[in-house]
This record gives sequence, C-alpha cells and structure tokens, in this order.
Amino acid sequence: MIKKEPNPKQQAVDLIKRSKSFLIIPHANPDGDAVSSALALRLALEKMGKNADVAIPDEIPAGFDFLPEMDKIIREKKINRDLVIRLKNNVGKISYDQTPEGVIELLVTSGKNQITDKDVELLFGKANYDVLIVLDTPERKRANAFYEMNQEFLSKLPTINIDHHPTNVIFGDINIVDTTATSTCEIVFSLIEALDKNLIDEKIAT
Repeated sequence: MIKKEPNPKQQAVDLIKRSKSFLIIPHANPDGDAVSSALALRLALEKMGKNADVAIPDEIPAGFDFLPEMDKIIREKKINRDLVIRLKNNVGKISYDQTPEGVIELLVTSGKNQITDKDVELLFGKANYDVLIVLDTPERKRANAFYEMNQEFLSKLPTINIDHHPTNVIFGDINIVDTTATSTCEIVFSLIEALDKNLIDEKIAT
C-alpha cells in the first residue's frame, strides 16, 4: 500500500504543534488582509500555549485600530540577539571591567592550559524563534523590512508560506497557497480550524 503524503496544511499543523516559538511577517506596506491574518494567527498560536510575534515595521494604514492587540506588534527592524563568546579551552576565572571610555573588557583567566586565539569563537546567539510564517507575500523579496534586515538569520528558519496570490513563487518549506481563496485571512481561518476548532473566539474572529 502506498503511503499518502500529508498535504501542506497538515504539514503546517504538524510543524506548529511540535514547535514552540513563531515569527509572523506579512508583506511590506501591509493592507487589512495582511495585518488581520497575522494578528489572528498570533492569537491562535498563543491560545495553544506557543510564543508568537508579529513584526510589522511599516506604517499600518488608518482604520485598523479596532483589531485586537495591535499594540503587541513589533515595530523595530532588527532582531535583538545575544553575543555568545565560546571558549574551547580550560577556563579558570571570568570577570569584566569597564574603561573610562565606557568600553567593556571581558577578563578570562586560563585554567591548566593557556588560552590562544584558536580557543575563542564569537557567535551571535540564536533569536528565540523556531519557525517563520510569511503571510500574504508572493515572494521573499516582497516581505517587509524586518525580513530584509534579518535575512541572514530568518532565511535559515523553517518557513511556512501562506498566501492567495497566483503570483506566489512557492518559496517556503511548507506552502499553503490557495489561489481560489478570497484572502489570506480565509486560508488562516482554515488553518486555525485544522489546528483546533475551539481556538476560534471573538478576538480571532474579529
């Protein structure tokens, strides 16, 4: 018997259920469909006990103030990530000092073995997102400035692409693209129902 592969919606449901933290990004200069589908999906994910952010640095058109939790939208253009200093050798003591110019100096005392430059590695810590969800956006270059400014990191995240435009280039790892749908909101509503019909409440419906 040939095993039937799950459709994109079911793939998205499976990924969402096993992931913890989500970043939701619509297209640049978002319209009502982009803003409201993003907010509705964030509310649904939070009701599931997930962490979810909507990032829209662009100005949102007037008239959408009635949408629930507009104040929760991230308006900055850069993800804040910690700097990780990885020391591969034996370390005896770590402290820091600040110069009169305000420069922070990290003081590392070696343990049994001397520390060399080969033992030190600088990394930007991973931002707290497991999955990227791009809404109402035909291709990555149409995503808003938050994606553009953080592309190096965000392009490495598993991406769910949800859209109704026939020009969508199917850029996601999972693509829920329905060109017969009236809007991205319609597709998001269907996805939320697939996750759990009981998630739909007054805020999400609005």
